[in-house]
Amino acid sequence: MIAGVGGVLVSSGARGQGVANRLMTRAATSMTDAGDIGFGYLGCREEVVPFYESCGWRSISAGERSLDRRGEPVEQIAGPPILILPLDPARADWPSGSIDLRGRAW
Repeated sequence: MIAGVGGVLVSSGARGQGVANRLMTRAATSMTDAGDIGFGYLGCREEVVPFYESCGWRSISAGERSLDRRGEPVEQIAGPPILILPLDPARADWPSGSIDLRGRAW
């Protein structure tokens, strides 16, 4: 089970104040509190990868399947940044293979 994060945006006037870092910390706590979630999961632009890595997320390389806005299958080859956050030390290793989001990408 994974918990997805999407659309992390901070207004320009609030940047540099730790807002996004606090948000990501709270998101991780929420995922853990929900129970039985092994990983946080997000896709992002290459230029924000260092921020997410500073919050404990790590990059993986995998293809991703999802549904587009019309409900049609979309398959993205490995390439765009995908980051995960292990939430359970017993399941810290991300499984190999393609990722099927079983719905729309967030």
